[in-house]
Amino acid sequence: MQKKNNVLHNKLFMTISIIIVILLAYQANSYTGISLLNDEFGYWSTAAYLNRLNWNELVGMTPYYAPGYGFVLAVIMKICPTTVLAYKVAIGLNIFLLWLSYYFLEKLGRLLFPNLSDNLLIIIGCLSVLVPNLLVYSQYTWPEPFINFLYIYMTYSLAIFAKNKNVRILNGGLIAACLLSFLHPRGQFVLIVYLGIILAYSLYIKKYGVVCLTIFTFGFAMICTSFLKNWALHSIWPETSEYSAVNSVSFDSTSIYDQIKALFVEPNLFLISIMGKVESSLLMSGFMVILPFASLIHTMKRKNRANSTNTIWTLVSIWLILGFIVMLGLTSARTLFWMERQDNLVYTRYFDFTVIPLTFMGWGLLKMLPKNKYLYLIVGISLSLISFPYLVSKIYEIPTGFNYICSVMFGSLMLLNISSQQLIWGVEIVQLIFLVLLILVYVKEREKLAFYVLVIMSFLLNSYAYYAVNQKIINNRLNDYSRIADIADYIEGNRIKKITYILDSEIESYPYDAKLIQFLDPSLQVSIIDEYDENSEENASTVFMLNSRSDKNNQIQDLYDHKIETDGLSLYNTK
Repeated sequence: MQKKNNVLHNKLFMTISIIIVILLAYQANSYTGISLLNDEFGYWSTAAYLNRLNWNELVGMTPYYAPGYGFVLAVIMKICPTTVLAYKVAIGLNIFLLWLSYYFLEKLGRLLFPNLSDNLLIIIGCLSVLVPNLLVYSQYTWPEPFINFLYIYMTYSLAIFAKNKNVRILNGGLIAACLLSFLHPRGQFVLIVYLGIILAYSLYIKKYGVVCLTIFTFGFAMICTSFLKNWALHSIWPETSEYSAVNSVSFDSTSIYDQIKALFVEPNLFLISIMGKVESSLLMSGFMVILPFASLIHTMKRKNRANSTNTIWTLVSIWLILGFIVMLGLTSARTLFWMERQDNLVYTRYFDFTVIPLTFMGWGLLKMLPKNKYLYLIVGISLSLISFPYLVSKIYEIPTGFNYICSVMFGSLMLLNISSQQLIWGVEIVQLIFLVLLILVYVKEREKLAFYVLVIMSFLLNSYAYYAVNQKIINNRLNDYSRIADIADYIEGNRIKKITYILDSEIESYPYDAKLIQFLDPSLQVSIIDEYDENSEENASTVFMLNSRSDKNNQIQDLYDHKIETDGLSLYNTK
């Protein structure tokens, strides 16, 4: 019988693993290069610098991005013959990291929920990892999938340490924590919480060697991240021209003062920002994120906390809940600096990775907690019914665009292209149906039915969100490359080595299309000017490129006959 169960377990695990790969790999042909231009170009700029490519002009017009992830991209760029292939390999790495996250979630589940079947752990692991936010992030060369994997592995290492005091496994968690802090500035705060938990627990069980190791890890990580930041700002993001980048580090330990100060300047807005991000987390997790909080309170009230399973559960719960609260608060404070963006009240990208393991724990608790768990969910959905209309009204007050990728759950709803009142009524009706079903289940004590209802509702919500935003992503990619395709082919076909982009600041903040072309042809020398000077000797042998909508076309179109024009760009070859 045990052998048969193992066979079923392996088949189910392999089936879901294949689903994860197919979901992200089926549109691999569309991954022709960067699409989120400042973000992705910023990370690839580190890779270009490490591969001795000169992107200085365009890097000078790109806001600072933490260099850690760029080291990963640098290796990929080095081994791939073209940047298009490098981009696809980077996406492939994201898919692999997504699978690794799923794998270690299941292993974590065996420690947290020893009474649950392996097959059920596989199912709830799938529900937790295949959320639209993480799937969307995996389709860009962003560090989010790497951050998510490291966070889950850190959690697994902590659980193993709590179980058998295995310092060897804990070393892996400490290395992952360091890597997370190197990868992105937000990892510094996660590192502090993680090491604080380990330090407190090691003192409690009198593991003084681990105490010393933890203190050393903290010092080493902070010194290295500070060195990386200074190196990047002085080497990769130099003050090269009047268009130089906004060399601001906006999410690391050096900016914490500004973020705390913002809380006192806009306290009401900060609370609304927290409310929006909590609402997004509830929707993303199918409201499962509520249960770990309720369970920890229940566990802390128990008198008997000595058994091994309870120790693992308590330690992991404290770590994950503190990590979520810290990153939720910091993200809410951080987004106060750019509240002119329509999505910032519900912006979740900076802390989504903390929601994934909490969602997994919530699904497990749905099977393990007593009947009162439904009361917690009923209260959570009731609060959502109250807060959702208020949040939508606030979002619609802001006139600027919505970033669907950084706020996937709300972004998918905004893509419905209906009025705010129609959106509110639609979501409220769905949530009300959800609430009534839970109340009926609670009264009738139909727990098995409740589990399947919640699974189906969560699956449908996540499927719609991913489908809607994914279609938006595909359209964005097509639009980006349709603008530059002919000109990129012309540059490659004529073996042009240098171009000058004339920037029209009245219609564009950054030369986005020049960045696309630079990525496709990494050895191309790109210069940026704001005005054409016909008396310049250099212009006699220059290829000019500028936005087709720019009035600056009038300055040079009568001077040069050779011209290529697309829907987005104009190119003039003066040779």
